[in-house]
Parts: sequence; structure tokens; C-alpha cells
Amino acid sequence: MQVGSTSSPSGYEPGYHGGRRRILFSLTACHTLNDILNIVIAPLIPLLRLTFGLTFSQAGVLPFLSLALSSVLQPTLGYLADRRRARIHLMGIGFIFMAAGMLLMGVADGYIVLLLAMLVIGTGASTYHPQSATFIAYYFKGERGKAQGIHGIGNGIAFILAPLIVTRLGQDLGFRPVVFLLAALGIVGALIIWTQLKEPAVVGSRGLWAGVNRSLIFLMLVNGLSIGVHTGVITWLPSFYFDRVGNLFVAGTLTAAMSISTLIAQPVGGKVSDLIGRRNVLFISVLGSSASLALFVAVPVLMNALGIASVSVGTAIFGDLPLVVLLMVPFTILFGFWGSLMPPVTMVYASELASGERSGMAVGIVWGTGTALSSVFPLITGVMIENWGFDLTFLSLVFVGPLIALIAALLPRG
Repeated sequence: MQVGSTSSPSGYEPGYHGGRRRILFSLTACHTLNDILNIVIAPLIPLLRLTFGLTFSQAGVLPFLSLALSSVLQPTLGYLADRRRARIHLMGIGFIFMAAGMLLMGVADGYIVLLLAMLVIGTGASTYHPQSATFIAYYFKGERGKAQGIHGIGNGIAFILAPLIVTRLGQDLGFRPVVFLLAALGIVGALIIWTQLKEPAVVGSRGLWAGVNRSLIFLMLVNGLSIGVHTGVITWLPSFYFDRVGNLFVAGTLTAAMSISTLIAQPVGGKVSDLIGRRNVLFISVLGSSASLALFVAVPVLMNALGIASVSVGTAIFGDLPLVVLLMVPFTILFGFWGSLMPPVTMVYASELASGERSGMAVGIVWGTGTALSSVFPLITGVMIENWGFDLTFLSLVFVGPLIALIAALLPRG
């Protein structure tokens, strides 16, 4: 039986009096809040390094812990939520955990407490994506790609707002007031979940690993490596810009620019995958991301080869900025666009490859275990930056793209 074919015992049917629209709007809002609470770790790194005197390597451990724990928990929690029809309860509790983690970070007096806060945030972050994919698979059968793409707009909004909020308020108020304010977002997310969503009337089959197949494993590798490359860039991009321009808010704003295209890319990726197939969109995303990152790294090299000096250029918003930085920003926007085609596609693809109504488990495998794979990238790239610098580190990520494309070729047409 396909996800979405079961009627709700309460009589709630997909499309009932605009119910689907309310569910999609609520999920998109919660997606924004969930991802802000996850994404803020990267733009917080300059503040964390200043407040606690952390090295790049120590700072890299923080997002690693959150991502790694989240990824380990996602398949199991997705399976349990499917079996118990407890998706709404689990998602709401997850937001409460993320709020608690932010509060703990706000009262931290040292590195150990920061690490503990990351574990709490990672636990909360493990509850959202598998369950949200089940909602979309159930209520939007026939247009899952389109619905997941609209849902993905929340991710784009989060990537834009997170660095802006953190760097603007962090510069004005300091580190601790910012994380206390962020904790409130977790409470808002829990309230939306508990008041606006209707539990899908579908129960997962027994057997956590019974639904795992070769295609899901390949999709997990494609997703994990792709997220890893983007995490390796987005984690350190605020620090890269801060190193170049010396202004925290400008660094955050330039980082946010990378995600503007996400608002278009996620709906486009989902809709196009309904038309030309999921695997084809994965190929386009991987190759476009690698090309854009290569061009980003090549800008200073080409300027040196052409004898173009990196003079300061006056801008209306930011004042004087190095020319090399201004020329690199468009390629981060392209990098963000191509990479943002993939998330809605992998979510839908995973739910379609699932068997026995295990969409939560399948998304947990692809998104959660994939995130586990990606979680090592901030850790590794932090060490690389400390030893090699930003440029060589970003260049090394370019060469992961061809490997991802080879694995994607092993996926079924879909």
C-alpha cells in the first residue's frame, strides 16, 4: 500500500476545506524554525571563538556533535514514529529539546557545557525531517515533489535569516542574549506542531531494517556526501568572510546571500523532479554545485593571473569591500542554487523507495544516516583550514562531486 492511500480515522481527508494548504504552510513554517536552530551554529562560530577562545578545530567539533547525534537517532525515531503514529508528539518534543539546548548554550561557562548543548540540540533536531516527509507523502500523493519543494522554501528562509539574525544581534547584544532569543523559536515551533497538524492515518510495518534496500543505501551516500560538501562550505563561509572583511554583520550578510537562490531552487527542484525524474535532478545538482565551487575558488587565482589587484570597492550597503570578495559572492549564490535542488528530491525519492509504510524510517536512513556521513565534514575541514587555509580546503571539496555523480548513476530511474 502506498503512503497516502489510507483514510484518516477521524474523517480528515487530504484537501478537506483547505486542510492540505494549512498543513503545508505549517510544515514550511516549522521547517524554517527547525533549520534556523540547526544552521545558527555556523554563523555563531566567530562569536564562539571570541567568547570562549576556541581554535578552528575545537569549533568544528560543535556542529559535528549536533549533526552526528541527530543522524544516528533519525532512522530509529522515524521508525518508532511510524509504528506508534506518534509523529506529532515527537516533532513537538524535538523543538522543546532544541530550545533547551539553546538555553544551555546561553549559560555555558566553558567548552564542555557547549559540547553538552550540542548533544541536546542534536537530539531535538533528529525528530523533524523523517516525520515531515511522511506528512507530505501522505497528504500530497501525485505532487510530492512540488509539495516538498514548497516545504523546502523554509530551508531557504532559514539559511538567509540565521546568519543575519546571529551576526546583527550578536554584534549589538553579544553572544548570550542571541541564543536566549533563539530558544524562543523552539517554543513557537512546538506550538505550531501541536495545534496545526493532523496525524497521518498510516502505521509503519514491523522491522526497523526490513525496509532497507540497495537503492536506499546509494541514495543515502549521494545525499550524505552532497550535504557534507555544502556543510563544509556553509560552516566556514561566515568565518572566511569575517577573515576577509573584519566585520561580523557583513560576513553574515554575505553568507546569507548564498541562500537567496534557495527560495527558488527548492520548489524548482521538486517540481522538475516530478517531470524529468528524481535521479536526473540529482545529477544536475551535483555537477552544478561542483562547477560553482570550483569557480568560487578560482576567482583569486584568475585575478592574480590577469594582474588584477584586489582593491577596495565602495558599496552602498557595506562600505569598502575587497574586489576579490565581491567577485566571489555570485559563485556562492550559484553554489547554493544547484545544491538546493537536491533536498526535496532526496526526501521524496526516499519515501518512494520505502516499503511497508516505512517512509519515516526511509527518510531517517537517507537524511539521518546521510547526515552522519556529512557530520565529519565540519570537523575535517576545520582541521584543514587550520593547517592549509580556506582556499585549499574549499578546493578539496570540489573533487567530491565526481564521486557523488558515480554513485548517483547506480540509482534506479525515478
